[in-house]
Amino acid sequence: MEMFNPSHPGEILLDEVLPNTLNMTITDFAKHLGFSRETISRVLHGKAPISPTLAWRLELAGISTARMWLSLQSQYDLWQIKHKSNQPEIIRLVPCIDEDEDILRIAEDRLRNPGKIIEVNVDDL
Repeated sequence: MEMFNPSHPGEILLDEVLPNTLNMTITDFAKHLGFSRETISRVLHGKAPISPTLAWRLELAGISTARMWLSLQSQYDLWQIKHKSNQPEIIRLVPCIDEDEDILRIAEDRLRNPGKIIEVNVDDL
């Protein structure tokens, strides 16, 4: 189930973690994590994303897991982009499969080679 306009994860840190759990100032929090006050302030006020580096340092500091912070950031980012106006119209790409090819063989090949590029016949779009 999709969340309605999720909070920026920095705002969660600002509103819940800093005052309620840590009782720290932004300056002390930034210093503890090895970031400038300006950088942390931008994240806390939703002006910059939680980076993998920040997420990892939060985990090292005992503030949940890096994966959780990055997941929250991804959820926030995806919601924002999905609800942005003026999105370009994107037509779904469909892989071309010759009639003689065995779909099971293709699926097995994709499992063995997940980075393999699938050819798309643009004329069929």
